[in-house]
Amino acid sequence: METKKKKTTKPKQDVRYNYSKLRWLVQKRFGNDTAFAKALGISCPALSLKWNNRSPWKQTEMLTVANMLGFSISQIPEYFFILDNL
Repeated sequence: METKKKKTTKPKQDVRYNYSKLRWLVQKRFGNDTAFAKALGISCPALSLKWNNRSPWKQTEMLTVANMLGFSISQIPEYFFILDNL
């Protein structure tokens, strides 16, 4: 009897976040997404996935971004957890 493997897919992110405040600060400090992605140590496509709510930000990335952009850890929710009003 042949058994079929179940397809494993990542769960869809139900909540969408608005990163406009974060993106504005990135543009101000780095000029563009390419420079920011390079400084963060990720590819441009990986950054695009994060901006578009297709890939979550890791906690370590949030801490690194806060340090890179000069905002405090207590301000992380203001940049990473603003719900998108769709």
